[in-house]
Amino acid sequence: MWFNYRKPRPVKRGAYYYAARANAPIISCFTEIIDLPKAEKNNDNFYQTRYRLHVLPLIWP
Repeated sequence: MWFNYRKPRPVKRGAYYYAARANAPIISCFTEIIDLPKAEKNNDNFYQTRYRLHVLPLIWP
């Protein structure tokens, strides 16, 4: 994961392709960055963040 990068990464042939070839289930996971109302301790220009992990249902090839 890229630090504080809020946009989705570009889609590339990788884990999904190889899992489908191996007839293995695919578990999709996405990380959401949530801003908290508090500012950082050392810097008022940045807000504290919290990360939420989303796990989607299995995809079978």
